[in-house]
Amino acid sequence: PLLNEFFNEKPTWDVFRQFLWGSAFMVTPVLESDTDTVQGYVPNARWFDYHTGQDIGVRGTFHEFDAPLYKINLHVRGGYILPCQEPAQNTFYSRQNYMRLIVAADDNHMAQGSLFWDDGETIDTYEKNLYLSVQFNLNKNTLTSTILNSGYVNENEMRLGFINIWGIGTTTVKEVTLIYNGNQESLKFVSEPTKEILTIDLTTNIVTINEPIEITWS
Repeated sequence: PLLNEFFNEKPTWDVFRQFLWGSAFMVTPVLESDTDTVQGYVPNARWFDYHTGQDIGVRGTFHEFDAPLYKINLHVRGGYILPCQEPAQNTFYSRQNYMRLIVAADDNHMAQGSLFWDDGETIDTYEKNLYLSVQFNLNKNTLTSTILNSGYVNENEMRLGFINIWGIGTTTVKEVTLIYNGNQESLKFVSEPTKEILTIDLTTNIVTINEPIEITWS
């Protein structure tokens, strides 16, 4: 429930038509027929439209969202980093796809997130130390990762392909550099300053999430 994260906002106490997936992913579904809008409460934080990556510019109030048949209203909370992976027919194939990071900056251009990753089949991987744990951190114009535990490594399913950074400001990014395994290299990227979005493409680089990274842009 929204009140789990935003208890000090009394309107969240009565919200039962929306929910959070974790701390940072808000779902506002349509629960009625014959409508193309849905009303939801937007807690007092920075929120981004999951489909566009843009700041919705609404917080601390109820809001009516467009809800056509092809769209579910999904929003990502600023200040959080969400690891994800392209889907496939089943998890065997999806785990072979590139990993992606959604980096949603807060008002101070900061964000944090983490990833727990195991083989998806073995029981008690935490107790047996058979897992990978990674901490991600955004500080202004620098994104870093720290490996907290490397008890499971399979580089075929740990390739980092894309990073979507939302809410970084309206300054045009001219250069993005990566420090990885002691080497520095330039990365391909698309800067959209009017949308405050930076999209980084690592598919031509060999980068896996089981090794620490440092990415800086200017």
